[in-house]
Amino acid sequence: MALRQVLGFILLACSAAIIVYLALFYDWQAGGTSGSQQTVPEPYADRDWSKSDNNAQNISVFVFRDRNRNGVYDVGDPPMASVTVELTRPDGSTRRHASNINGYTNFSMHDGSDNHDITTVDENYRFDLLIPPGWKVTTTNQRQYTVFTRRQGSAAGIVAASPPTVIGLAPDLYIQSRIKNYQPHSHSLLATSPQGDSTEVVISQSGSFSHPAYPGEWLLTLRKTNNPGSLEQRVSVTETPVILADFDGTEKQPSPNNRVVVQDFEYQNRSFIDKIPMGNLGLGWDFLLAIDNQFYNGPGYVNVLQDGTMVGYNSSGHPVTITSYEPGTSFDFVGAYFGVAWPAAEGESLQIKAWRGSELIAEDTVKLSFLGAVWFQADYRDITRLQLTSEHYWQFVTEHMRFRLPAQVTAQKPPIVLNGIPDLGQKNLGINLADDGENYCGAVAASNTLAWLQGDTDPELQKSLIHLLAGKGFMHVNADAGVGPRNFLAGMERYVEQYLGAYRRLEYAGWRRGAESKRVANRPSLQWLASGLHQRAGVWLNIGWYESEGNSFRRRGGHWLTLVGLEDNQLLIHDPGPWAGDRPQLHRVGFSRLQQGWLQSKTSTDLPISAEGYLLLDKELKLPRSSYQAILDGAVLLELAERVRPTG
Repeated sequence: MALRQVLGFILLACSAAIIVYLALFYDWQAGGTSGSQQTVPEPYADRDWSKSDNNAQNISVFVFRDRNRNGVYDVGDPPMASVTVELTRPDGSTRRHASNINGYTNFSMHDGSDNHDITTVDENYRFDLLIPPGWKVTTTNQRQYTVFTRRQGSAAGIVAASPPTVIGLAPDLYIQSRIKNYQPHSHSLLATSPQGDSTEVVISQSGSFSHPAYPGEWLLTLRKTNNPGSLEQRVSVTETPVILADFDGTEKQPSPNNRVVVQDFEYQNRSFIDKIPMGNLGLGWDFLLAIDNQFYNGPGYVNVLQDGTMVGYNSSGHPVTITSYEPGTSFDFVGAYFGVAWPAAEGESLQIKAWRGSELIAEDTVKLSFLGAVWFQADYRDITRLQLTSEHYWQFVTEHMRFRLPAQVTAQKPPIVLNGIPDLGQKNLGINLADDGENYCGAVAASNTLAWLQGDTDPELQKSLIHLLAGKGFMHVNADAGVGPRNFLAGMERYVEQYLGAYRRLEYAGWRRGAESKRVANRPSLQWLASGLHQRAGVWLNIGWYESEGNSFRRRGGHWLTLVGLEDNQLLIHDPGPWAGDRPQLHRVGFSRLQQGWLQSKTSTDLPISAEGYLLLDKELKLPRSSYQAILDGAVLLELAERVRPTG
């Protein structure tokens, strides 16, 4: 056969093979079988459920701090770290594990392996939470039994027939202190409960006492024998035990300062840990740091946390000093929550000293726990220096440090009023909004200031602006729920970038963590609000509608307002709500500062948070329901970088 014929035959055979391969390939791609079973690549094949993996899997007991002591894990209840659960196995042997910083106590299970906690089936395993001294289980399930069954194809080969349920803990509540200069029978002490019942308090030979309590406002009345005078001390018991500074009825206290400031550490958003700077809150700080409660994986940082994410602690265990910042001034230390960071330091003593100039005027000791905080009620007045020292230099943890400062003496400031800002209402706009604008207060309030900033307040053009702001490209207003701070900020940022050039500041002050990237504070301050009232800026107030529930305020809804001015103890606002009236009107709304209580919500995991320092607005602000109270719980501030460019 000629070479040319041989080569031609080979070329023909190869071509035929390629054609057959391509036909089979495209037939498989199209889903055909070409007479054979379709082959699925191994990464996408169904599992062979007749086999079990040789893996272990955890089963957990979740432990939480039952803040309201109702036996239910509900909104606001945080996890508890380093609480021990003991597992008793069918053979009588035991295993113990502690809950992690997220509250989970993990036990490993694996079918037939001796290296894991749970290895057998159809037998009882018993879970016992080891109750810490001074705590009680609120969920009535301190002991639980679980049976495991074999499940072919499961990760560990066995599964729980009924897994353990969550366990809630709450501390025993009490009021504890010591009477100075006590001699047997030299004093008597009466405790009056929130219900008005009075009980004689038992005082030890050393003058110390510890009286059981429950949440509410208590009154202690101390009398000296054969002396008609008395000393009364009010004590607010919430969710932790209360330790009072040593006291007696002979000392005359200076008058308290009247400007309350609270160090809650939540302003910190640069990093997970930072040093408290001098001058913060008008005080001097040394060796006190703010830290995220999860950063060190220490249980005390988690268990002392009251709200938010940040707590304070003493750097490397060193003593903390807090002083007057302005020369010649003093301050009051009202109190704080205290605990210790690590289980190895359980029972550490915190020594608290206060000076007035060079005179030591108070000295107290508080025993600390990693399991939770105690509230130390100091009421040290007119002091110039406060020192906090852990006896063995372990890290203590603190929250909600409360101080009183002298009233700020400043020259009378003229009122700030921005004239010409529109006051459009959210109803009957005729621009095809869902439910006729029922939940569009955010877009309307924003449009009032934006139209003014752009120099065109024609109502018809402003209606088009509202429609634009409410849309998906900007604030994405929900027809049923309105717009929250996060979407308000996102829409404002997009609008400024597209139509107004650039901004110098776009900030949020409030408790919502969804707006974290723009958040500068947990609550709006008057000084911060005032900084946004000028010709290149705007401020919008996010009001919460709250209903009182004992010592708490329960959030039921919210509303956006346009801030147009600020006078002494009055906010000047434009309210787009239909309940505010049909005609444009400048509302002058007074306010007071909340001193105690909690902001609560059934729908937001960002709450509860202490209500202290938030502004409660007076009844000059019109309310959609008579049962509501208006609390300024957030605000947005925009300051443009330069002159607004025309929109034409």
